[in-house]
Amino acid sequence: MFSRGEEATTVGQLDPHLPEDRPAVGLPQRLGHLQDLLIRGLAKSPSARAQEVAFQLAQNWIRTNCDIYSKKSAKYEKYDVSNGGHPGGGGEYEVQEGFGWTNGVVLMLLDRYGDRLSSGTHTAFLEPHCLAAALLLTLLLSLLPQ
Repeated sequence: MFSRGEEATTVGQLDPHLPEDRPAVGLPQRLGHLQDLLIRGLAKSPSARAQEVAFQLAQNWIRTNCDIYSKKSAKYEKYDVSNGGHPGGGGEYEVQEGFGWTNGVVLMLLDRYGDRLSSGTHTAFLEPHCLAAALLLTLLLSLLPQ
């Protein structure tokens, strides 16, 4: 795990796993719910630097998801962030497509940072799949009691 934000953002995502963790969830694998915990924790910090690292991690997660979605037309349970990123592997079963926590984390990040995020050369909301996700999130939020 990185101790300084500068190192973390150069890799793309922080590694929340201890060295003795199984390879199915350790480096270079990234799982959405663990990225979510790191991003939320940093975002709540009073430190402007920690908040910026949270945004950079969110940006990297969105780009990873958008890049892989544009190549594979699917989102996955976990991602291997080495060599430009691709669906993760290892573990007890084949990597899962359309995994709930991956979708949920993307929606949460679009809600929190959507006005600042980009998927690379375009703003995230201009990508068709990101636009659809944002519209779905808006619809779901409108159904919640006020």
